[in-house]
Amino acid sequence: MDHLKSIVHSLDVEDYKEFKIFLNRSRKKSSRKDLDLFLLLQEEKEYSRDELLLILYPEDKNLEAYHATRKRLIKQLNEFIYLQRIKRDSTRIAQITSNISLCEHLFEKKKEETAWHYVQKTEELATKGEHYGLLNQLYRLAILYSLTEGAPPFQDLLNKKQVAEKYLLQEEKAEIANILIRNQLNESLSKGEDIDIERLVQKTLRTYNLDKVAKTNPKMVLNIIEIARTIVLAKKDFFSFEPYIINQYNELEQNNLFNAYNHEIKVKILYMITHVLYRNRKWKEALRFASLLQESMQAYKQKCERQYFQKYHLLVAGIYTYSGEVNKGITLLETAIKHKYASLDTTQNLNTYINLAIYYFFKKSYNQPLILFRDINHTDKWYTKTMGQEWLLKKQILEVMNHYELGNTDYVENRIKAIKRAHKGLFNRAPYDRALSFLNLLNRLNNKPFLATTPEFHDLVEKSFDFLPKEMEDLQAMTFYAWIKAKMFNKDYYDTLVELANN
Repeated sequence: MDHLKSIVHSLDVEDYKEFKIFLNRSRKKSSRKDLDLFLLLQEEKEYSRDELLLILYPEDKNLEAYHATRKRLIKQLNEFIYLQRIKRDSTRIAQITSNISLCEHLFEKKKEETAWHYVQKTEELATKGEHYGLLNQLYRLAILYSLTEGAPPFQDLLNKKQVAEKYLLQEEKAEIANILIRNQLNESLSKGEDIDIERLVQKTLRTYNLDKVAKTNPKMVLNIIEIARTIVLAKKDFFSFEPYIINQYNELEQNNLFNAYNHEIKVKILYMITHVLYRNRKWKEALRFASLLQESMQAYKQKCERQYFQKYHLLVAGIYTYSGEVNKGITLLETAIKHKYASLDTTQNLNTYINLAIYYFFKKSYNQPLILFRDINHTDKWYTKTMGQEWLLKKQILEVMNHYELGNTDYVENRIKAIKRAHKGLFNRAPYDRALSFLNLLNRLNNKPFLATTPEFHDLVEKSFDFLPKEMEDLQAMTFYAWIKAKMFNKDYYDTLVELANN
């Protein structure tokens, strides 16, 4: 694997543009080769070393110059990424790290008064952000220069360092506890066992004497919520997760534990609450929390808006669409897809495209989704690597459904066969077996559309969709089932879907 290419592909679209400007800032002749190499590595095509040599140094295939160019490009990328992290870092970690380096530099140059000024500023930042590892570094540096002019009392520094070490040890124990919880949950998942998340979490926290600390530490609460959510997403058991996460949020809010320095934690939890309410089809509650989410995104000089812009629009568009207001959903996503933030996150950008395509399908605009997919034309291998196999399957099924409605019978039949071959392993696992059932039903209708209204087909549908109890039905599975049901009773698809989703 070419690790330099991997670094290049870790940048988003906006970073690509900014890095080109960054590379050209010095206007040296050598930077031209850096940029040429960067542009080649940015492509999806995998170039061999000999191919790169031929393109960059066609006259002499200078291997030494090529390696020098790679080293320069890696150095430039490191510097650029570091500066970008400082600019975007809402937790101030990069700024604190930079300040500690500045303090060390000032002490070494005998600029003690200025050095102690920045020690104090950095201490305030790190304390408010609860960055105890960085505080420990800062106090170690301060103790080293505690005999210089302007230093605070040595004992004060020592006491502060001991407090920071105590909290740092707590953080380390919390990290171990989180990993232990995650490993046990993953093990249970792989065996198909049911597990009481709350019980496991509390038992592990007690083992590490963290049960009391966890209630007053937003970062630790978020870590535990994220672990639980991983299991929820895998099992699609959103109903048991809803009261748990709302209770955790309310406790933090009522105890005034959110502030400017951990604000991103609040935004992340509000997003997860809104999402779980959406998946549980509680539209009014979901919109209420979406409003709180939007307010929080705008707070503290909109520090979280860039990161959550597309996620917010996707979620609210889904709430509107499944509650019967698809036009509002489409308008939101059409706005989001043209926004300056649209290119910043490849995953969310592609999710915006596929959700907009689904909503167009609800409106019977069958050509629109196919036009959208042409705009994001990549290989199936690329989609699987970037978005995962489930996302690719959903896109492929949606394409087939559009072609069915457009009357492209031969295409539908051949494409269904190809999808079955490509995802054979996935279809053997629940809940993806439902997708296979849907494809089989779609194939029957493709060959004989008149079957849809017959009693035999109705019986086949009931056997094919072995749903969980009514309140536990998965919203995405329902989207496909509603299309089949609309065909069975000769009803409008979107009306049928909204009726099911709001039952």
